[in-house]
Amino acid sequence: SGFRPVNNIVDITNLVMMETGQPLHAFDYDELTNASIIVKRADSKEEFTALDSKTRVLGSDMLMICDSEKKVGIAGVMGGENSEISDKTKNVLLESAYFFPPSVRKTAKKLSLATDASHRFERGVDSGSVVCALNRAAELIEETAQGKTIEGFIDTQETPFKEVIINLDINACNKRIGTNISKKQIINYLESVGFTILSQEKGSIEVKVPGFRVDVERPEDLSEEVARMFGYNNIKTTLPEFGAHNTKDVPAFKTRFEIKETMKGMGFNEVINYSFISPLDLKKCGYKEKNTLEYVTILNPLSEDQSIMRTTLIPGLLHTISNNIAQQSADLKIFEVGQVFTPDPSAENLQQQKELLCSAWTGAKTSQGWDLKSPQADFFDIKGIAEIFFNEFQIDPLFTLPEKELPPYIRPGAAAMISANDREIGIVFEVNHKALKEFSINQPVFIFQTELEEIIKNQKIPYFSKEIPKFPAVTRDITVITPADTPAGNILDFFKNEKEELLESADLFDVYQGDPVPENEKSLSFRLTYRAKDKTLKDKQINKVHERLTAKLLKSFNIRFPG
Repeated sequence: SGFRPVNNIVDITNLVMMETGQPLHAFDYDELTNASIIVKRADSKEEFTALDSKTRVLGSDMLMICDSEKKVGIAGVMGGENSEISDKTKNVLLESAYFFPPSVRKTAKKLSLATDASHRFERGVDSGSVVCALNRAAELIEETAQGKTIEGFIDTQETPFKEVIINLDINACNKRIGTNISKKQIINYLESVGFTILSQEKGSIEVKVPGFRVDVERPEDLSEEVARMFGYNNIKTTLPEFGAHNTKDVPAFKTRFEIKETMKGMGFNEVINYSFISPLDLKKCGYKEKNTLEYVTILNPLSEDQSIMRTTLIPGLLHTISNNIAQQSADLKIFEVGQVFTPDPSAENLQQQKELLCSAWTGAKTSQGWDLKSPQADFFDIKGIAEIFFNEFQIDPLFTLPEKELPPYIRPGAAAMISANDREIGIVFEVNHKALKEFSINQPVFIFQTELEEIIKNQKIPYFSKEIPKFPAVTRDITVITPADTPAGNILDFFKNEKEELLESADLFDVYQGDPVPENEKSLSFRLTYRAKDKTLKDKQINKVHERLTAKLLKSFNIRFPG
């Protein structure tokens, strides 16, 4: 039967387990203090040496077999070295028990101790075979080991096991498995595999479940038995019935679809990564002990690489980029829409979830051709993607320099916060070199990230057409000298917020640093376009508006004109 021979008594208990499915354990009776057996919980951090001669640390939730002074066995898993059957054994105590399956399963898993006994106990044994297996083992000991059985046995069972009786509706059974089997045939199927029919009604039968079928508890389980005996291959393939009815569009679902379509329209490919990541991924991103980043830990992870819930989409995107570069695909535009998770002790579910859109651009801007060598993507390319994206959803974004501490994977000086409706909704940035090196990436990576809540909340409204201007536009240029760290976007926002009726647009068309501009300053040139809806503008009108805007500009910023 595949077992390693130990001695005549132990071999008998193993043989009976193979015959009946009921694990047994034999103790050296003379090694049990005061000839007693007590079942109780272990003490926390208590040590115990099992039959395999290994010492293990026990937990307070583990069930133990004890005598009046010491532990002699881990219930349902393995006996102890201090009471094992040996060549000196003269008197044997046989134990046959039914243990609560979840208790054995947890104990075996925590101790990393899987045995033939625990394998059976944790799946449930037949409660009716406990005494039968005990008598069978005693009989074999008498026959093969010259033993003499003392009459009777001690049974501590206080409450009899309740028989499982199930009422099976014949029509419901056929509907459930998609057949048309007669009641008589169903009865024959069930009786052939050990079930007992207690009574029959017109459309139902009362079925008693045999003790060894611990997996059968409800009518659905009996239906599965009928299907198995009938033959799955004999069940005809049918489509499930469902009623046709009108449903309304779910706005949030529609918006998510439009978000993905917008990113695809800008040349980005969608990627999907696991919500489970490794704590090592956060370290690669630059988080250390001094960075108090908390995360939700998975209780039963598939592996260490998937042991926590992700707090950011960045590691998944960087892994994807690294894998693609390793396959000689270095020009990438990818995005992911997904949830991130952070602990929240005040909430019932112990976590907060946010849905994010995160896109990454690295490598060349466009595909290279024989007549064109494409430049590499840069920070302003990803910023442009963010502007186009928000424009598509009629959101007016405001880009500002960060005023708070940023995550460690962001390159200092290469980030801009995105706000709308007086709320921070996203960020564009370049990943710093340390994080890229950790993920084996040797080229710049630029990220645009935003929360979907604001976009879903501001549902997309239709575009309205605008009449083509009938009257000509007039342009005026302004060149100013500003400190080198002054964002040009702040000045563009100034023109936008002035809401001057005749000012149609303002654009930055030149940035210059170098002689004769001082080292800590830069020159910015803006082109302002003026137009009236109902007439052709005259120089006098334009000059008046232009001078007023220029005066306000000088008062609002630390700038000066050249010369």
